[in-house]
Amino acid sequence: MANGDVAKDAGFYHPAALGDAFPIHMAVHARGDPRQLAPRLRTLAAAVDPTLRLSELLPLDEVGASRWLEMDFLSRLLVLVSSIALLLSLSAIYAVMSFTVSRRTREIGIRVALGAAPHRICPAVFRRPLAQIGLGIAAGGGLVAALARAAIGGLSTTELALVTAYAALMMGVCLLACIMPTRRALRVEPTVALKADG
Repeated sequence: MANGDVAKDAGFYHPAALGDAFPIHMAVHARGDPRQLAPRLRTLAAAVDPTLRLSELLPLDEVGASRWLEMDFLSRLLVLVSSIALLLSLSAIYAVMSFTVSRRTREIGIRVALGAAPHRICPAVFRRPLAQIGLGIAAGGGLVAALARAAIGGLSTTELALVTAYAALMMGVCLLACIMPTRRALRVEPTVALKADG
């Protein structure tokens, strides 16, 4: 041993007092099927102390299996709840944006009556909803980044890709919500559109 090196296992070991440590977990290395060793272990334990009882003799790969099942169930439940929340949020975005654009049917009818081309009407109609969603995505992304930095030190590349994909999905839903009522409004005759509530 080199100078200055200290053995990691150095120290004093004292026998535990009866009843101080309960339960005690022990690992035994065995060849072959470890379940066949169970009767022999029980016999050895009874020879050392007749009151000593062994319970839950398991192979090491099955230790904590119930906890893993709980974690697996909770993770699946979290994915399900998150998916429902995602679907509801996207549905709400679609409904609000679609309603906002459909309220501008009269404005679209006036623009069409004045001779505006559809490729000029669409950007004018889309600008406000897309700006609102864009600001919301930017604020949400900043909040996620700040929380991730405070909690776990930042986002990994995969997590950053997921956040970016969700932002793109929200923008896509917003765009779809704008396109559908705008297309309907452009197909309406200008005289009918002018009678619509504005």
